[in-house]
Amino acid sequence: RSKRETMMLISASLVFSALASQISTGFLAFSDRVALSRPPRRTRAAAWAILEQCWSATAGSGRTALVPMVRHLSRTLKRMSIVFLVSDFLTDEDLFAGPDLAMLAARHDVIAIVPEDAFERELPAGPGYLRLRDLESGRCAAVSLGTRSRERYAAAARRHRESLAHAFYSVPMEHVFVPTDGHPVEPLLSLFASRSRR
Repeated sequence: RSKRETMMLISASLVFSALASQISTGFLAFSDRVALSRPPRRTRAAAWAILEQCWSATAGSGRTALVPMVRHLSRTLKRMSIVFLVSDFLTDEDLFAGPDLAMLAARHDVIAIVPEDAFERELPAGPGYLRLRDLESGRCAAVSLGTRSRERYAAAARRHRESLAHAFYSVPMEHVFVPTDGHPVEPLLSLFASRSRR
């Protein structure tokens, strides 16, 4: 599955789980700004509308910036809420350097759900080169599929994942990584099972 398809499956699982438990659900889409915001509702029609808007949401400027979205939530959420941030958190900004996310997490139950593409963990099998394009900047690069390149790429991917997990712990907020080549709901079930045992 693509990241987009995985994010849709995650969102659908959360929205319909909330609906089954009679919990109101809102929705916010963002790029470098808040592109779309729906207030919480508790109807099947609202749940389907959220998924339709999630699928059809446009990329905006192409950049990803989470701080404007976090500030928007801090301003608009008046009562304690569970906030699921479904994002790969690949951004040029240092989301964890400022106080915004920590302030949101102090007032609400914030959970990061991070879809992970298999190609972000390791380069695909085969010899030669791979031509890549950054969707946000439009920059292109040719990447060797040799042994050294594979090792450096995998090591960089591990460091990024570890630093992201460390940053979530330091906020503090819960998080779960969801691989696109696995079952998208199982990591969520494991997270909720661990929360219910507390």
